[in-house]
Amino acid sequence: MCGIAGCITTEPLDTIAIKHTLALMSNRGPDHSHYLEFKFRNKYIYLLHSRLSIIDLDARSNQPFTVGDYNLIFNGEIYNYLELKKKLIQKGYTFITSSDTEILINAFIEYGDEVEKYLEGMWAFAIWNNKSKLLYISRDRFGEKPLYYMKSDEFFYFGSEIKYIKSLSKKKLEINYETLKRYLVYGYRSIYKKNETYYKNVHQLKSGSFLKIDHQLQINQEKYWTLNNLEIKLSESEAVEGAKECLLGSLEKRLRSDVPIAFNLSGGIDSSTLVVLAKKYFNIEINSYSIIDDDPRYNESENINQTVRLTESNHTNINLKDKFSYEKLKKLINYHDQPLCTINFYAHALLQEKISEDGYKVSISGTGADEIFTGYYDHHLYFLHSIKDNNKYQNYLNSWNSKVKNIINNPLLRDPELFERKGEDFRGYLYSDSIYFQSMLIDANYSENFVDISYNNKSLLRNRMMNELFNEVVPILMENEDLNSMYYSIENRSPYLDTNLLQFVNSIPQEYLMDDGYAKKILRDITEGLLDDQVRLDRNKRGFNASINSILDLSDKKTINELVSDSPIFDIVNKEKFISYLTTADFYSNENKKFLFSFINAKLFLENNL
Repeated sequence: MCGIAGCITTEPLDTIAIKHTLALMSNRGPDHSHYLEFKFRNKYIYLLHSRLSIIDLDARSNQPFTVGDYNLIFNGEIYNYLELKKKLIQKGYTFITSSDTEILINAFIEYGDEVEKYLEGMWAFAIWNNKSKLLYISRDRFGEKPLYYMKSDEFFYFGSEIKYIKSLSKKKLEINYETLKRYLVYGYRSIYKKNETYYKNVHQLKSGSFLKIDHQLQINQEKYWTLNNLEIKLSESEAVEGAKECLLGSLEKRLRSDVPIAFNLSGGIDSSTLVVLAKKYFNIEINSYSIIDDDPRYNESENINQTVRLTESNHTNINLKDKFSYEKLKKLINYHDQPLCTINFYAHALLQEKISEDGYKVSISGTGADEIFTGYYDHHLYFLHSIKDNNKYQNYLNSWNSKVKNIINNPLLRDPELFERKGEDFRGYLYSDSIYFQSMLIDANYSENFVDISYNNKSLLRNRMMNELFNEVVPILMENEDLNSMYYSIENRSPYLDTNLLQFVNSIPQEYLMDDGYAKKILRDITEGLLDDQVRLDRNKRGFNASINSILDLSDKKTINELVSDSPIFDIVNKEKFISYLTTADFYSNENKKFLFSFINAKLFLENNL
């Protein structure tokens, strides 16, 4: 896990800009930093790297890493590097390190722009071939590792963080107010429905894609991977065993580390499964960390304690209410170069801070399970719609009515025939209060429509899950988890985001995905007899969540004065309407909680960028 940055320009960079950028990269890579410079005709090429040492801690694995004409800067982990190393040795390659970095550059030398098909992991890497004068940049399949870029006819800048592009280019980036309004009105799911960031002309390389940039700044972008949607014939027991085998394989590889590992533990089945499997099958000592919110809607202490006792974990709780400060939030937003997507990621940052203080450099999270195994309340309706011709449909419907309907807060999601009545493309439940939030903008005409990308035309459920996985939820969560973790010099790993696991679960007959009113039926079956049933069979979907009332006292005049103080946010939001909103809104509501936190983040973001 590291930081990377670089550029191709028509003018050389001065030493001050390079050193300043490397200093900015020190959070991502506190253990070593360096850069390479190349010149060809009228172009200058720079590769900058800062290292957080995780595999092979020796200086021999520092970057930029050069083999012949190939020069690599790499952020991430190639989890299958040991298996790949064996293949390369059989082809005659020799190695001087035990790092995945050396494996990656030699794999690229061997396989070229087909290298990604041999890689399992998370990555953003750049390789400059000083013979062909070609820059090759790649990003992993799930977008776990960030890669931003800015281009024109005269330059191409890229980096793990937007601030690196600012620093190298010495350009003041212009705020993209359309993205900011989208965030305020429609929430985090909408942010990357378009390939835009919070800054104009700054983009992210799409997940599962690579760029080729030649010395004349001609750019070619290609997608190297798409998901196979073929279902295979399996019994339910074969589906469970196959998914378990894939998950164990993924977890085993993600436990490879030359430094200590900690687990992010919530009360839900996702993170609890990872902890119990790591203990049961790999016999490792579990060090776990949890955020505790005193709000009973989000307090998962009972479930967490059950898993801690079961795994004999060395466990630490952090109370959210005791840890909030505006100054800490301001620093996080400044580091992110953008608003935090939800309040969850303020809580997540507190976890990473404590994990770092205790000396860990790797943390493991349960991100991705909802989108791979099913996990959201709306998935039940998509499931019912997708299996409406199944002879067990009535049983599924009866289970939903008796065991799920009454725990759903969103009234639209209490209608099991929602998509029959509204149409298969209806997504209004995701933005149910957007018209009200839109009315608080000064730009009263602002509105957007969002449509799903077609990934699977045979299953509405699976198509929705893939949109969440690749466009709406996981990209935003991974971006925020990565930035939070790297703020504290920690590598974040997500075992559910594994190619083999996704491909297998996506091939399971969809009727096995839910049963008896349970989402994540496969995951619950995997952990039967391993995880306490209080956790395994909990139907409530809390997520890694928190209450706005746990961090803000909205009855305190000082708090209100801070919220309505003079700010460029009121060039976007109508101040009078916002003041009225503060005095009348029900902040027990999830939608109001999300909007207020988004407002605070947008306000601080704009003030940081004055």
